[in-house]
Amino acid sequence: MGIGKDIELHKQWLNTMLLHADGFPSPNTIDALIRCYLSKAVNFQYIIMFLLLSLYVFFTRMNIIKNGEDEKAGRVSFIMEWFILIALMPSLFKTDNQHFLMSLPIILFILIYLFSNKISC
Repeated sequence: MGIGKDIELHKQWLNTMLLHADGFPSPNTIDALIRCYLSKAVNFQYIIMFLLLSLYVFFTRMNIIKNGEDEKAGRVSFIMEWFILIALMPSLFKTDNQHFLMSLPIILFILIYLFSNKISC
């Protein structure tokens, strides 16, 4: 169908997802928690997304600088960075509750880290 049609299909998909999100109440997002406890008048979703993604980019960049030429550490950092981004998605966007299962890989990596380093509470 070509690139032009592909871009048009993606625009239609994005519009459909935004319409779905507008009519979909979700008390599980960071925006919903802020509205519930602080202010109902202001839509914080885009501010929160910008702040969290800016922090994500900052820490990703710091990992790249810290790892330098160490390829193994770079691969592990890359995997963790992607799993963190995936785990953040249900907290940023309005989703069904089962999308919180996307947090399982990061929880698994944290457990592996704790057991391998024998950190006790």
